[in-house]
Amino acid sequence: MAGTATETIRGGNMGVWTAIGVGTGAAVGVATGDLALWSAVGIAVALPWVRSRIEAENRLFYSGRQ
Repeated sequence: MAGTATETIRGGNMGVWTAIGVGTGAAVGVATGDLALWSAVGIAVALPWVRSRIEAENRLFYSGRQ
């Protein structure tokens, strides 16, 4: 999983990580009975983290190519 996650981040595949956020939110939503709210929360929590990881990976990748 860790290797797959790293490659996904390096590839900038935000869709996959958004889906993970939705899935996590959906699991909580099913438990609490408010699926839409918690799916939205999952996205909101995941996106800033994903963006920062992609930027960090890109900096490392491009600094190594120079």
